[in-house]
Amino acid sequence: MQAEATQAKSQAEQSPIFLQNKKLLGKNEYVVPDNVLMAFKSVVDTSGLLGKQTIPEGVTLHANFLESKFLRMTFRGKERKFLSKLKKLGYSQQEAEHHVSVFVAGNIIFSHSGTMAPDFELGKLAHERLHMRIHNLPKEQANVLNEARDAILAADSRMLEKQTDEIGLVLKKEKNGELTAWQAYEEKNKLSESHPMILKENSKTSSIPGFFEMTVRTRPIEFYTYMLMGRLDPSVEQYVKEHYPKSYAIYDSLRSSIMSEIEEAKKK
Repeated sequence: MQAEATQAKSQAEQSPIFLQNKKLLGKNEYVVPDNVLMAFKSVVDTSGLLGKQTIPEGVTLHANFLESKFLRMTFRGKERKFLSKLKKLGYSQQEAEHHVSVFVAGNIIFSHSGTMAPDFELGKLAHERLHMRIHNLPKEQANVLNEARDAILAADSRMLEKQTDEIGLVLKKEKNGELTAWQAYEEKNKLSESHPMILKENSKTSSIPGFFEMTVRTRPIEFYTYMLMGRLDPSVEQYVKEHYPKSYAIYDSLRSSIMSEIEEAKKK
């Protein structure tokens, strides 16, 4: 088992794209084998921290998820369970303890497969850094930043509810024979056009129509990261810029800083 774990790690770390992307990592950013991140997910992910990916590609640690606190006491049952899982995977005591040591608050962890992904720079590295920067913002700035996101999602929710009610009336008229199937179809199209949603995904980057949009609606924390990655339609960013200039200024500053850091790392 230990030989298998070591071999898998060695093969990944010899990949040119892995070595290239690893150079882009900054302070408090680490890469671990896929099965290490999977083991971590199995121990702590009871609230969807790592999403539903078969192999998680990256995670921003806002807290010490391997610890549990009660009053002034700290319990490390999850940490011991994680260590045990790593040893069963074939890692030595020293290797397992090293992996456990990087899973602490303030760190960003990437898997080997995530580090070798074609979209690592924007889709993984910049994405997770933005999550961390937003989390670390002063409360006042975080509130301003999220004002645009929350307002857009709330407005879309109201619009969707109104649209659903009106389409329901059209369907009722069709059922009662007041409208033909074609007339009902035309009415539904008119309603969709008259009640446009603000949040739209970028159809050029989506292989599953509606997936990115639905992800943001169910996980609002992805609003700005998806904007950064180009997964949202450019009209969404323009809307934020025009209607929420203070929110946009904070986002743009964070994005510019992150992208500049990546470009500088490439030169080293």
